[in-house]
Amino acid sequence: MREMYSRVAHDMGMFHYPLHIAIKQDFIQLVQFILNYKQLFNMKIEETYTKRTALHVAAGKCSTEIISLLLEEGQVEEDQLDLNGHTPLDIVWKLLSNLDYEFEYREETLK
Repeated sequence: MREMYSRVAHDMGMFHYPLHIAIKQDFIQLVQFILNYKQLFNMKIEETYTKRTALHVAAGKCSTEIISLLLEEGQVEEDQLDLNGHTPLDIVWKLLSNLDYEFEYREETLK
């Protein structure tokens, strides 16, 4: 558990948020912990440069368990668009259809 928290802390300086980091690293226990204390966190927050929500991140990993947790909490918007105009469902569809999906950073947003 200690290693998990240290990796999460390391990622904090990269414009990510605790819930997004826990999802990216497949720390389901930490995702559940954050969801249990959702009153302390902004569940609708999106990444600064990508506009991806927690649901986008989970969709990008095709993590059905985390996607289910997020949807059960009802604190996420299923049709939110990221910077590339993709919804979480678009991302899952591309991955399951064996299409290459990689988030494309637009250079002007990184300035």
